[in-house]
Amino acid sequence: MQDNKSRYLQNQSINNINRVREDRAVANRNNDLQYAMSRSPEFYQNTDNLRDIKGILASTPAMTTDQNESRNMYQMLMNQMKGGDKGARLIDTRGLPAGARRTGRNLFTDPSKSQGFFGDVGSLFTGKNKAAVRAPEYNPFPEAGFGKEFYEDQFGGFDFGGLMEGIMKIATPLKYLPERDPRAPLERDSSFLPRNNPFDIEFDELDNIEDITSQFDVEEEIYGGNAPYNEEIKVTDLPFGQSQSLIYEEDNLPFDQQSGLPEGELNNDDKLALEAVLRSEEYQNAARNLDHYKMKEMLEPYMDTDDMTSLLDGFN
Repeated sequence: MQDNKSRYLQNQSINNINRVREDRAVANRNNDLQYAMSRSPEFYQNTDNLRDIKGILASTPAMTTDQNESRNMYQMLMNQMKGGDKGARLIDTRGLPAGARRTGRNLFTDPSKSQGFFGDVGSLFTGKNKAAVRAPEYNPFPEAGFGKEFYEDQFGGFDFGGLMEGIMKIATPLKYLPERDPRAPLERDSSFLPRNNPFDIEFDELDNIEDITSQFDVEEEIYGGNAPYNEEIKVTDLPFGQSQSLIYEEDNLPFDQQSGLPEGELNNDDKLALEAVLRSEEYQNAARNLDHYKMKEMLEPYMDTDDMTSLLDGFN
């Protein structure tokens, strides 16, 4: 049976591990493109939220009715936020057949239904092409102009695009043409509505052991009346066994909660666990591919121990 100190320290370790796992789950969620494109108007009008999702959006090219489009999805979001529903629109390519080749503004050809050269020539006269597939225009973001005031407050209200459009109109015969009716804004695609994309945070949460801190004075019994509450504790999340290693910043001394073994030694269970790691197919593949990052990640719980050094020598 564990003493009070071991229970208390192990719960601290478990809480830190859960915190790290939750942070990783949040980061993975923020890097999900579907999540980033399916948030509420209020969500996008928060600078912290924009910072969290900017990476995945900025790295995703925008597919629009302009075949020479150079913008990314973050720029499309900003354009939609300020109300710039002009120019090229996004096209939905999710339903296109594999290997579809783009031939026009929103036109693609299905390679599985190719008509051949003479069939394509015939299509010029009939206007019918069995291989033609159209990608519809769509809008994954809230309605245009949903965050105009927020955009102006954060990024300024100067409309460079509108200025250039005005200059071109004045300098060309376009000024003599009648004004076109403004096109109707696209409603948000239902597959990107927040209610259809809950994205709950899920991670493998460890359970705390029985809470017994209320039964004794933590500062007196655990720390002898001098509790280092302000000391940061680094936690190594061990994938094997029940032991979690705590390393104090001040003296950099490892302490194994279960066995209490000094630095450089492993208990029998951890030795078996380490040997299992070295013999695992995952580790062997990492070694063959010289994936040092993966190897280090798998061996990190056992680093700086004499037992690991001797076992590694046996596998060389």
